[in-house]
Amino acid sequence: MRAAELSAFRFESDAREAWVMTLPRRAARRGPAPAPALEDGPYASDGVRAVVFDGVLHDGADLNATAVLDAYRRFGDEVVSRLDGRFALVVWDAERERVICARDPLGIRPLFYAEVGDEVRLSPSLQALRRSPGVPNELDRVVAAEQACLRWHDPEETLLRGIRRVPPGHLLTLTTAGRTLRRYWDPSPRGPEDWVTEDQLERFEELFVRAVERCLQAGPAAIYLSGGLDSVSVAAVARDRSEAAGLAAPWALSLRFPHPDCDEAELQREVARRLGLPQLLVELGEAAGPRGIIGEAVDLSGAWPAPLLNYWLPAYQHLGVEAVERGCAAILSGTGGDEWLGVTPYYAADLLRAGDLRGIYRLWASLSRSNPIPRLALLRNMVWRYGARELASGVVAGGLERVAPGLLRRHRRRRVAAATPVWAAPDPELRRQMAERALRYERPLETGSLYQRELDDALDHPLVSIEVEESYEAGRRLGVELLQPFWDADLIRFLVRVPPELLGRGGRSKGLVRDMLDRRFPELGFGRHKKVVATSYSSVLMLTEGRRVWERMGGPTQMRKLDVVDFSALQWSAMRTFAGQKRDDVHRLWYILSLEGWLRGQDRL
Repeated sequence: MRAAELSAFRFESDAREAWVMTLPRRAARRGPAPAPALEDGPYASDGVRAVVFDGVLHDGADLNATAVLDAYRRFGDEVVSRLDGRFALVVWDAERERVICARDPLGIRPLFYAEVGDEVRLSPSLQALRRSPGVPNELDRVVAAEQACLRWHDPEETLLRGIRRVPPGHLLTLTTAGRTLRRYWDPSPRGPEDWVTEDQLERFEELFVRAVERCLQAGPAAIYLSGGLDSVSVAAVARDRSEAAGLAAPWALSLRFPHPDCDEAELQREVARRLGLPQLLVELGEAAGPRGIIGEAVDLSGAWPAPLLNYWLPAYQHLGVEAVERGCAAILSGTGGDEWLGVTPYYAADLLRAGDLRGIYRLWASLSRSNPIPRLALLRNMVWRYGARELASGVVAGGLERVAPGLLRRHRRRRVAAATPVWAAPDPELRRQMAERALRYERPLETGSLYQRELDDALDHPLVSIEVEESYEAGRRLGVELLQPFWDADLIRFLVRVPPELLGRGGRSKGLVRDMLDRRFPELGFGRHKKVVATSYSSVLMLTEGRRVWERMGGPTQMRKLDVVDFSALQWSAMRTFAGQKRDDVHRLWYILSLEGWLRGQDRL
């Protein structure tokens, strides 16, 4: 660890891990001593202000910490809105006695902070920050119990009480009076004039190509290639743009799943052949490792900064190692396509509210043509679960809030209690805190578009931060950048303004990429392609491999020590799930295994 000892703060940089910046709560008026940017670090100061800029700007812009410091002197806080790329930014302003911190709009670069006495410490690495002397390392039992129940409330929270994150697209200001947090980037449409019209749809391909080109700036690439619309569209554009830039053709990295519902090997091979991509196609069992995919994922979770969400990660890390050995500097994927190219079924609530039955039919027909879901079940979910039930809940809650607010509060408490598993939080005080937090973070009454609400959630939900941080950590460990063209700020700003009926043009979901792929591969039938889902295979894995891992671990013993779960009640519930009696709980069991594996690994960190 190398340290630049300055008059009022410390900047420590370790190329193997990350930087840690330590700042006093109250800045000395004279500020930090002038110093140039470190040769291997992202730091600069002018004697009054200090900047850490850790990131990459798009379109070849040459910007370092010194240039960002100059921009801050000119534009103040608005500098964050002028940075177009992937970054974490910290500015210490001694003159104004404050610190500002920001992540890029989508949070591709992480940023965490901890308040330690009279100091604030910041780092893009949760692990590096928690090892910093004096940083509280205590588990937040309430957050752990909530996550075991698949509840995530506050985007700033981590599982460690003393460490918080700066959410994507937000500006955090720290002063001696406290902290404030505001979103500085919001692409969602706010009025009729914001929506994209049909004659503007041609901009999609332009923005998508640019998003892929930005990812290729890192150097020779590989692509996690499935047979789905999203990754195939990325592969097609990456092949063209790599050739134009004089780069080698990207490697296609593919997994073959041993279940007929999700085996896309034939289509993966055909796409790679037609694009002229060298391909590495590996059987899932070989890529997963000797303990099986669930066992390897639980073990990996124990060495990760946070419990793994994606249990396929060990297999993709295996492919990533192969890509690095072949000279790849970046690995691209189709992640983000589902979130931004499709139409959420909550749109059905808006259509019902407007009495648009033809719109309901068109949405149902589009979703049923595009997904392997039984048509009657899909219609029932659309009309009731995502439509009428949502509207009725809002109407009833609104009426009770006006005439009987006490009854509404009691109703909400009963609903929260009923939704909390019997095995969660045996400690009455812990259970009470969970109930209070569930009510505190409950959504306000919906008076506007539920479709708009889902767009906002796609940006602000805590899982968004956790997922991109997991991807960043996976790339860091491989020594490459894991990049998602569909997770591009300019592209998302466009897509969230495309009306649902245009996103589903052609009568199927993801009409924008279907048009592209139909022109590129007219014989492969992407215009009629249905999404391949691994739900059935995932259930099989959890009921077989998951059960073996659970029994090998002896159940969630660490969670029992922390009094986060009632061990006997959870064991009974898990055995029922493994016996096939509670299939809806399969996904919850995965996360409990991941959380347990993470808790057991904390003593080693």
